[in-house]
Amino acid sequence: MLLTTVDRVPSGGPYLFPDERLVEEWRRKLPTTEGFQVGICWQGSVRQPVDRQRSIPLENFLALAEISGVELISLQKGGGPQIAAMGDGGGNGGPALASSLVPLYDDGGAHGGGGAGPPEESLACPVAAEGQKIWFLHGERDQSRGAFVDTAAIIMGLDLVITLDTSIAHLAGGLGMPVWVLLPHAADWRWLLDRDDSPWYPTVRLFRQSSPGDWQGVFRRVAEALRELVAVRTLTGSPAAARTLTRSVSEASRLPVLAYASGLCRPTSNPAYAQGSRVWNRRGIAAAERGRLEEAVSLFRRAVRFQPDSPEMRSNLGNALRNHGDLADAAEQLQQAIALKADYAEAHHNLGLVRARERRFEEAIACFEKALECKPDFAQCRNSLGVALADVRRFADAEASFRRAIEPWGGLPRPSATDGRPGKAAPQGPFVARAMNNLGNALSQQGKRAEAAKCFERATKIDSQFADAYNNLGNVLRELGRHAKAIAAFERALAIRPKFAEAHNNLGIAWSARRNYDQALACYAEALRLWPDYAAAHNNRGIALANRGDWADAIVNYRRALELKPDYAEAMNNLGIVLSQQGEYEEAIALYKRAIELKPDYAEAFSNMGITLTECRRIDEALEGYAQALEHKENYPDARMNRALSYLIRGDFERGWREYEWRWKCKDFNARKFGKPAWDGSPLHGRRIMFHAEQGFGDTFQFIRYARLVKERYDCTVILWCPKQLVPLVREIPYIDEVTIEGEPIPEIDVHLPLLSLPMVFGTTVETVPGEVPYLYAKPELIERWRKELSYIGALKIGIAWKGNPRYRGDRHRSIPLERFAPLADIPGVRLIGLQKGLGTEQIAQLNDRFSLTELPASRDEAAGSFMDTAAILKNIDLVISCDSSLTHLAGGLGVPVWLAQSLASDWRWLLNRDDSPWYPALRIFRQKTLGDWEEVFERMAGELRALV
Repeated sequence: MLLTTVDRVPSGGPYLFPDERLVEEWRRKLPTTEGFQVGICWQGSVRQPVDRQRSIPLENFLALAEISGVELISLQKGGGPQIAAMGDGGGNGGPALASSLVPLYDDGGAHGGGGAGPPEESLACPVAAEGQKIWFLHGERDQSRGAFVDTAAIIMGLDLVITLDTSIAHLAGGLGMPVWVLLPHAADWRWLLDRDDSPWYPTVRLFRQSSPGDWQGVFRRVAEALRELVAVRTLTGSPAAARTLTRSVSEASRLPVLAYASGLCRPTSNPAYAQGSRVWNRRGIAAAERGRLEEAVSLFRRAVRFQPDSPEMRSNLGNALRNHGDLADAAEQLQQAIALKADYAEAHHNLGLVRARERRFEEAIACFEKALECKPDFAQCRNSLGVALADVRRFADAEASFRRAIEPWGGLPRPSATDGRPGKAAPQGPFVARAMNNLGNALSQQGKRAEAAKCFERATKIDSQFADAYNNLGNVLRELGRHAKAIAAFERALAIRPKFAEAHNNLGIAWSARRNYDQALACYAEALRLWPDYAAAHNNRGIALANRGDWADAIVNYRRALELKPDYAEAMNNLGIVLSQQGEYEEAIALYKRAIELKPDYAEAFSNMGITLTECRRIDEALEGYAQALEHKENYPDARMNRALSYLIRGDFERGWREYEWRWKCKDFNARKFGKPAWDGSPLHGRRIMFHAEQGFGDTFQFIRYARLVKERYDCTVILWCPKQLVPLVREIPYIDEVTIEGEPIPEIDVHLPLLSLPMVFGTTVETVPGEVPYLYAKPELIERWRKELSYIGALKIGIAWKGNPRYRGDRHRSIPLERFAPLADIPGVRLIGLQKGLGTEQIAQLNDRFSLTELPASRDEAAGSFMDTAAILKNIDLVISCDSSLTHLAGGLGVPVWLAQSLASDWRWLLNRDDSPWYPALRIFRQKTLGDWEEVFERMAGELRALV
């Protein structure tokens, strides 16, 4: 299939790589003498038909065992039957071998031969006595770890392997180790004809029988070659002499073999060792660049084994070990490199990378600084220093280091020239892109998001396939409110790297910011499919679910995030928010406190705890929480606004209104710009002033009262800018001169002001609330029409409303199940009239005749306009009993008596501990005594209502 020929056999180097830790383990077990260690194998599988020709009588190896300086180590699995046959003391007329066999024990396995095991302090037998030249391995080799695993590690510790044509020959060749293969006259096809080398294995040398069965001739040549090889050990390691001995090795792969074949005389001054180590080093670099980390580690270890005093090779090995995750071994190698060369900048740098991976950041910084002392223009090290400084939150110092890193490229790099292939940057492009990306991160952490965005954009121009930079660009664009461009950046990152879980998560955040929670949840689902234990995605999924009102599922996701990451302060904060909304205040407060313990400057948690404490009516503690939030984040608008609500609920209007102006800096508020100044309360002198509605309909109904004050006190034209639904009702207000619909062209104006800023301008206190009613008006003809429609009801007419806007954060507490109104319906002489329209009306069908409720036509407010029929109906009933909704404010503004059923966690405008309201003289408040207990509230109401009837 691959059209391989003899000249095109893929034989560039080793392709089998044993575990180097196992190699070291077996090296300690092998004999510790300085002898030339040769692994031998003589017996193949007896099940193979050719085994009779290829297997070799063990006694042939005795000639090799007698060579001075040679130690033979058996690689034979099980030893073969020949050991027993040759160990009988010569009783069969053969040479005695028993005195030449010395056992080596493997992993403390069962010991044969009837002898005791090795000493406890060593797994290897003591050095053999004089004349003992063949060592054999005994125990459970290759069983517990798998076939050939131990054998491969053993071979890596030998100087040479001499074997028959069996799997050991291929194993040694694949490992790149020198191996002499002894072949029968009729050799296997793969060894070809009439050659003593092999295109399959550059490190193989072949010794063939000259005639069938002539092993003696083979061993004479092997012994001669081995004597010459051992003799070279006493020389200086001449490559020329080694080349004569290994003439069959191809030029391209000669150097590693020369190092072995030149005498393998441990001294590192041997030039062959140096040449061999450089080859292994180059191959290690190539493997590392291809991401083949285990191979790289193995190759660098071989290089170091040849040249242990090379700081460069030890540094390379240390770096490969770091990338492989072996941090302790990496640090040891790098420290040895530094010991060999104290001013070796690269080794100091690599050691710093190890310390950073160990999260020992201060030590990492010290290593990087030392590297820069040795090599001040070391740009990569400046980049690494910047990353470590960012890890300890020294973002300004990190920024400076990143800027120094890119200085050699002008500081503001331009797209590099490419070789014409898309996405391939020039050689320095990837590094500069990374440094620019890191600079962007440091700037972003300092709040310099616009500048950060430029850095990320430059990084993507330098390297158009840089998915991380696109992801980071998306994050800062989202923080800048440029959500469409953020989404495009995340999608580009995912086009480059589809399995980029973080980018899927961040894309979900961007969709969530646009309130597209379904799309956001789909993104989080994909992130979690790719990374099921991704705590941040579980947390963010919880946020999307909470925003959609799926509280139970949100809690499940937050708790899962905390299972995966117990110190996840943000998830604790978010879980606290949802639990607070469900009335689980104590657990919520405990979560906020724990989040703050983990993150003492966590302003958001302090602020959210303030909200919960306010709902618990622990106002002083709430204000302390806001103060802490603002101490850590001085201009934090949410904390300012929440503190305003705490001031307001306790009646401190002076500070409350002032702080409430911070709402326009909160993300949920969009400050409108009309090209005209905001009114500051100064005389108007006939000018045109426009008030604009904000927030909910109820807020407009409550604060439109101030238009009367303005009209009465100043000579001016009053204009109201409001949603279309409110236009019919507000046009009935006599002190509003003009009404403009939101979204239509702005009329000519001189000044403007949001409605809820009017109390601040007027300096309103609890005592000076303009409470005169009515200030809202129904059409007289509609009032008359609905008087006739309701005239058939002879009982006390009680209009009821039970459901507020579900999008409001506190609606879970303020809305009331319709069935709770039953005690009122049971009172003789009372008739309940349903004022609810749309949401909540489905509960009427669920009453199942438990009490009687008069339903009004669903078509009301359609012909006359929103709220017009409702206002007229309210003017025809005796009392309104309602949850806290816009209907309460409408009835109050019309001057209709209202009983407000109020949650314990009430809104700021109803103040604390009072059953009346300065805003509406005809309103009474019936507050919960226990959160969620509506039953007691309606029993109290029923008692009061009986007295009225």
